[in-house]
Amino acid sequence: MNWISSRVTSSKDLLGISYVLMAALTVALLPNTAKLALNDGVNTSTLLLSRGVIGLLVLSTVLAFTKTVPIIPKNLIFQSVIAGLSAAFFIVGLYQAIQSIEISLALLLLYLYPVGVAVINHFTGQSRLTVFRIGWSSLALFGIFLSLANSFDIKSMVGVGWALMAMVFTVAVTIANDRPSKEMGALTSNFYLTLWGTLLFTVGFLFFGELSLPQSHLGWIGLITNGSVYCFTWLVFFAGANLIGTTRASMISVSDLLFTAVLAYILFGEWFSLIQWTGFFIVFFSLIALESPKGFWSRTFGKLTGNDNQGSTK
Repeated sequence: MNWISSRVTSSKDLLGISYVLMAALTVALLPNTAKLALNDGVNTSTLLLSRGVIGLLVLSTVLAFTKTVPIIPKNLIFQSVIAGLSAAFFIVGLYQAIQSIEISLALLLLYLYPVGVAVINHFTGQSRLTVFRIGWSSLALFGIFLSLANSFDIKSMVGVGWALMAMVFTVAVTIANDRPSKEMGALTSNFYLTLWGTLLFTVGFLFFGELSLPQSHLGWIGLITNGSVYCFTWLVFFAGANLIGTTRASMISVSDLLFTAVLAYILFGEWFSLIQWTGFFIVFFSLIALESPKGFWSRTFGKLTGNDNQGSTK
């Protein structure tokens, strides 16, 4: 029975990790396709509105295809609205950030959010924040400082501020949508996640926005792909988080930083200095270390010192 239980748990973990890695791959497309559209004459308000509308169309199609009725319980409406508005403000911050700083730097700042998720989950009793986790989180913050080496002019600092805003709201949506996603399912919860954000973007566009369409096929590709990938990313992320937990899902998703950096270089020629790359990889490996299995570091250090303590935790 223990063997069967272990196999079931392993399969569940593998599926959850696969979903989160899939989300990480699509996240790399988000800022890059957005910048394609922005560089081709699309303004921020048009990009935000189109993102929401396209996302709703895609999710509605999936709901119809799967014959799923998106019913939201009354006790989850408030939490769902908070999650949706948080997701909307996250994307506003990200779009504004990539217009002032490198895409990779914006994502690097954004991906401090697993630290925030881990801290909140620690104080709410969902997962433990150990000495090792605190140490790796501190190292990640040091890496961020190195990555900001060439970003202390006014324009860059504004971009940094927008990226940090996106990070804060990413923590909020990850926490707020955890329960709705588990109780309604990833598809229905993400439909409402997109719906609340789209309503906000529509109001903002009507009062403050101005329609500005792409000037070339490349811009249209960026605009349409951005909206489509957006809803798919949240969908598979929360599907994975339902299986392995939000803390583990948040940590694993950091792998998309490398994909984003490579794609930004290919599309826009964005490249870090040596000291920035040093900071980038310090952050990257620090966040990966935070996801290490329970007891991994204590066993590793135990082997190095000849004192393998199997009962320790990281």
